[in-house]
Amino acid sequence: MKKRKNGYTMIELLLAAGLATLVIGGTIQVIYFFFSEKKNLDDWSSTQIDMSFSIKNIENDLRNVVRFDPTEDLLANNDGLYFGLSSITPDNAPAECLADATHSVFRYTALDRNTRSERLLRSWSETNDSGKSASANELRVTADGTDQSLFQANKAPTEITIVDADRRYIRRYEVGSVKMNLNSATDPYDDQAKTDANGNQLTYNYASVFLKMPKNAKASPTQLTSSVFITGSEAYASSTVFICLRKTDLSLIKIEPLTNKTTVLLQNRPAEFNVSSFVAKYLGTKKGVRVDPANFLPDTFSDPNGFCVNSIYLELKATLPLKNQAGAATSSNMTKNTVSRARTIFATNLNAKRALACIQ
Repeated sequence: MKKRKNGYTMIELLLAAGLATLVIGGTIQVIYFFFSEKKNLDDWSSTQIDMSFSIKNIENDLRNVVRFDPTEDLLANNDGLYFGLSSITPDNAPAECLADATHSVFRYTALDRNTRSERLLRSWSETNDSGKSASANELRVTADGTDQSLFQANKAPTEITIVDADRRYIRRYEVGSVKMNLNSATDPYDDQAKTDANGNQLTYNYASVFLKMPKNAKASPTQLTSSVFITGSEAYASSTVFICLRKTDLSLIKIEPLTNKTTVLLQNRPAEFNVSSFVAKYLGTKKGVRVDPANFLPDTFSDPNGFCVNSIYLELKATLPLKNQAGAATSSNMTKNTVSRARTIFATNLNAKRALACIQ
């Protein structure tokens, strides 16, 4: 722009001001767009991380699921459908759960590997001792006065799983009452007082536990079996839970009926993301079948060899309400408005004691 003796013309000044305004406005718009996209990308990334952590929590449990033998009632007396993991149909799901084709509900029993197991000091029979309260019916296990002891009065588990010493039986039971016997004068094996080689009185530390049959998925007691656990068998703390989306807010939750405890694994936050579906599928791996999502079954009942299941596929989906810097809804060609996290989990312990038909 050429300057005259008497300065710039009004038109030239207006043009310059207009161009400057356009440049500044464009720059601000680019900055505004950048930070809007950055916020949306941050929301997308944080949602992905939260979803991954929630699935990881379930995965940690599933790796501690053990296969029951004999199997347990799931819904009705002697149906034998529960082997430590099971899908739950919508009509049998807990009232809190959203259950349909795109919202799965499943149940499993996981051992608590962070708590010390205890060893049986005498045999215990499910048929003869479960639900009874005489001294002859006590489950007697190792114990001591430390905080690590499984059956401390203030922290005894509400459920245990017993693994037979020769692996013949693996079953779970509800814990009724517990009595700690520290420095007892009688041997827990036969209730006899004993002395050492020098004639000194021996003392024993053990816990007396009364057990009862666990509840099935419909909160009715399961049927007795002929399981007998020999001396040296191991008792582990365990918990049986349901996993589902909560009807009221679509949060992913873990329900433990025995303690009336509900744990939120993923809190649905509509301002940041909306959970849209949670799907669980099941597969019994064998020769000639690819571990591919397309080969997983929607439940644990469809396969005639349903007890063969040893792999679980989990998929969690959510939508994001994309927003600009002012908080208004917007669209984006850069940030997706959907988030999906999926994981295939091989439950090693479910691979034990599978029938020969499972691998043929």
